[in-house]
Amino acid sequence: MSGREAAELAGTDQSTISRVENGHIRPSHELLTRLLTTYGATAAIKEGLASELTELDVGVSSWRWLEERKGPRQIYVRDLEREALRRRGYHLDVIPGLLQTAAYAEEVIRASPTITPEQVSEGIALRMERQNILFEKQRSFSFVITEYALRRPFGTSETMRTQYERLLHLGTYPTIGLMVIPLWVPHPVLPHGFTIFDDSYVYIDTVTKPVNVIETPEVKSYISIYEDLVETALPETESLELIAALAKDTD
Repeated sequence: MSGREAAELAGTDQSTISRVENGHIRPSHELLTRLLTTYGATAAIKEGLASELTELDVGVSSWRWLEERKGPRQIYVRDLEREALRRRGYHLDVIPGLLQTAAYAEEVIRASPTITPEQVSEGIALRMERQNILFEKQRSFSFVITEYALRRPFGTSETMRTQYERLLHLGTYPTIGLMVIPLWVPHPVLPHGFTIFDDSYVYIDTVTKPVNVIETPEVKSYISIYEDLVETALPETESLELIAALAKDTD
């Protein structure tokens, strides 16, 4: 059975099947059941794998909090970014890592608990490495950022001014879209930001562990929410004007 046939029978898409098979994402219990049914697995196999998946769900948070916060988790995100040609993200409290300067990134990383000096250096280096993907012409990036995230201070006024200048520079690239939701504009209240990879996968970075959304109806819901946020945000030109004004205020 081909990956495409399995995806159709399981009610998902081929890219999701590939990510599950390669170990890049963990399936939900519902998707696991559908896949095992598609592949004709016995009841014993279904029960055993469902139990293993539950153990992974329970045990994942502790080691990711201690070790993955600024290391392996970034590697995981980097791999997701490399696989996808299209990335759309909503960022409500911090400027996204792909757009951060090294100085701003250092302040953000240092603000996280239980971070050693070695982890800070490694985290900055990895974050800067991830940004190389921004300049690959076959990809597209769209960022909806709240004005609060832009105004939230990290480091000195020079750190913030340089960060704003970085955003203004990146905003000139045809593959990068920056849209800002002003403080005075009503918009949906969401408990977290999220990133949509292509049209098939959503990544949510929570305090204790990342949450992966791969079920088609849920992914479509996030896409719809993102489109609403885009409608709420300022157009790209006006967004860059707002960022330029913030940069001027740091002088």
